[in-house]
Amino acid sequence: MFRNILARIIHKVAFFIPGGGTLRPWLRRLRGVQIGKNVYITQLVYIDELHPENVTIGDNSTIGLRASIFCHFYWGPRRSWNEAKIIIKRGVFVGPPRVVLSNVGIGEGAVIRAGTVVSRNVPPRTL
Repeated sequence: MFRNILARIIHKVAFFIPGGGTLRPWLRRLRGVQIGKNVYITQLVYIDELHPENVTIGDNSTIGLRASIFCHFYWGPRRSWNEAKIIIKRGVFVGPPRVVLSNVGIGEGAVIRAGTVVSRNVPPRTL
């Protein structure tokens, strides 16, 4: 329980604190997000609060301002949880603000333009 509370506090601090190339990725790693080298995460980025371990961000990627990455949803007639993984490969640029939904892979070198909702896989090196 203490670990869960600490992870939520870290999540809130990482949301606002400066240091997009250093401190913010480090805090996200503490929460369990798998982050590669030279990753830049801007301010106001929401990475799933309940299952951060299901998010992978590859080397040399940038996550834009006010981006949201969701790994789970509470849905369906039986009100069940849908938990999945999100894999953002190396060299990806995700523009501000955009939403990445669960069970999605973003291919190497892809650029996700501003205002996009990513609901299915994105091939490598595409806009």
